[in-house]
Parts: sequence; C-alpha cells; structure tokens
Amino acid sequence: MVKKNKDIKLCVFCGSKKGFSSDYYKLANKLGKIIALNKVNLVYGGGDNGLMGAIAKSVMDNGGDVLGILPIFFPKPTFQSQLFKLIVVNSMSERKDKFIEISDAFCILPGGIGTLDEFFEVITLKQLKIHNKPIILVNWKGYWNKLIDSMIFLEKSGFFHIPIKKLFTTVEITTEILPVALKEVNYK
Repeated sequence: MVKKNKDIKLCVFCGSKKGFSSDYYKLANKLGKIIALNKVNLVYGGGDNGLMGAIAKSVMDNGGDVLGILPIFFPKPTFQSQLFKLIVVNSMSERKDKFIEISDAFCILPGGIGTLDEFFEVITLKQLKIHNKPIILVNWKGYWNKLIDSMIFLEKSGFFHIPIKKLFTTVEITTEILPVALKEVNYK
C-alpha cells in the first residue's frame, strides 16, 4: 500500500548540541523545511537544543507536525505550538523502542554518542529482521566517513550477517533524503 506523505513518520537522529560549525545547524534547519513542505511528520528526540531543536523548530515554522519522544529525566522543551506533541518515557531504552514502533523511516544527521547509539540500535534490529524500515545515513561533507570506513572493515572481516548496503543507504545532501525514504517506505 502506498502511503501518503502526511501519513509518513520520519525519525531523525541528530545532536543535542550544535557542533562547532554553524553548517550543522543550517543542515538541520534545511531538512526541517524540506520535511514540512513535503508534509512528512517529524519524529525526533524531543529536545529544543542543538540540531534537535533546530530541526523541530524548522518543521513547525514551516507548518509541519512534530512528535518528540523524551525521557522523563530530560528537561521538557519550551516549544509552544499546536504542531508539537510530546511523549514522555521512563528510559532511553523505552525511547528507542518508541522511535522504532512509531517511525516509518530513520535519518541520521551529525551528532555524538547518543546519535550513534540510536543508529546502531536501528541497524542492529534491521540485521536481526525485527524491522525492515529504511535507514538513511546523511554523510554530509564527509561527517560519517570514518564510521562508514569502520563498518566496511567489519563487513570485510566477516562480522555482518547482511551486506552493509542492505542495512542503510548513505546520502550526502538533504535533498536526497526524502526521495530515498519515501521510495523505500512505499516499496514494501
């Protein structure tokens, strides 16, 4: 069944910090606008700081719907919008479970350890065939080159059950994200 964009929930994993380059913030802001203008729903970590805050604010500023999933021990965001909904969970594990349950596709922007944890969770579960949802790694300006090189090394060393190309798709620019996600969501 082909889903309409307004029914698709794209989960974006990204940093709760802005990073040292203002380009990261611009990337999140641009993707937020693309998501909203294409009537795709954003699912994200629920914070209002860093890249997470930038993408959520951009989606809402452009008329799109946002669903945040936040652990109870993190501060609640200050967003005041009817376009913003928040689910509060008890733990980081429950948060990841909700991301996987609710989302139709996953997108990984620059971030740190939390972003990597979320990325590895969704690719591990895909490898275990617990889900078959699209995962898009945004290797913007080579941000994830070393991660990709490490994963290729693991695969060549015989430690992947599924070829890396079947676990996730790598793109380099924001305009490639939705076409890949929407094609894969609707292909199933």
